[in-house]
Amino acid sequence: MLPEKVNMDFNRNEYIPTEYLSHDEIDHLPYLKKELSIFEDKDDEKMRDKVLTCADCGHPVTTVSEKIKVRGRHDHEFRYYDGNVQLGCFRNAQGCVGVQRISNGYSWFRGYAWQIQVCGNCSTQLGWKYISEEDSFYGLVFKMLREVDP
Repeated sequence: MLPEKVNMDFNRNEYIPTEYLSHDEIDHLPYLKKELSIFEDKDDEKMRDKVLTCADCGHPVTTVSEKIKVRGRHDHEFRYYDGNVQLGCFRNAQGCVGVQRISNGYSWFRGYAWQIQVCGNCSTQLGWKYISEEDSFYGLVFKMLREVDP
């Protein structure tokens, strides 16, 4: 069931503030600077356990361990209205709630339909879920996330 706060009549200006669409550094997500090893060690295990939360309210969204590569990369940058948006790809994002219908219209990932994803607590847009016949993943806006220890 959707939280009461979720507005099904989506208005992009209500969700993604323009300051999140800049080319600013994303230093608030240290996991992006560390390439995790295929071999397990304590540092990598600590990094994988880090929780990514909603930048607005702190609600847990996903973990670093859910990080995946789509089309050979975890991070992607796309033109979005009057700016660029940088997002990361994740297998799961339990803290997200899908709103509105699934769209087959213009998609940043060819072959995938998409649905807007908002924070399950405060309803701020965090990104999109991409869905194909074979799989699905979440594209979450880096500026909408914060990294915290578990």
